[in-house]
Amino acid sequence: MRDQDLFVKTTLKMVRSGVEGEKAVYGVHLLANGKLLGFILNDTPSTNGWTMVSTPSGLVNAGEWHLMALRWDGKRVSIFLDGQLYANKGYLELPGIGLSYSGETPFTMGFGTYWDNSPDHGFLGSFGETRIYDRALTNEELAARIGRSPIR
Repeated sequence: MRDQDLFVKTTLKMVRSGVEGEKAVYGVHLLANGKLLGFILNDTPSTNGWTMVSTPSGLVNAGEWHLMALRWDGKRVSIFLDGQLYANKGYLELPGIGLSYSGETPFTMGFGTYWDNSPDHGFLGSFGETRIYDRALTNEELAARIGRSPIR
């Protein structure tokens, strides 16, 4: 297993600050050590970086199927694996805007990544059922999707 992006949305310009250059806006990165790292780009003057959440190492191994969810409700970023909430962190959104990026780049799944120093950057893996929602699901809704009791 190697570092790779499960999904990512990139931008060429952060709207509020005007900073140009390709940056990841949001996504989930799978590290070679079995850790999931979720991130949302924060374009506020006080942070101007990513709000990141992660699972512990060793939870995802080659050849296993998992249900992963990244949730952003405008105020918090959360990451779930197999129905369990692993991290939840505050996020300072832009009032009335939310995320601050130009929309000229595609959303991609199974993206080859350049986060590590490996010369081989292609995606290794496969996807089963994939859903993208237009709102943040509640803990109960996420649990119902995988047939577990509500997440606390």
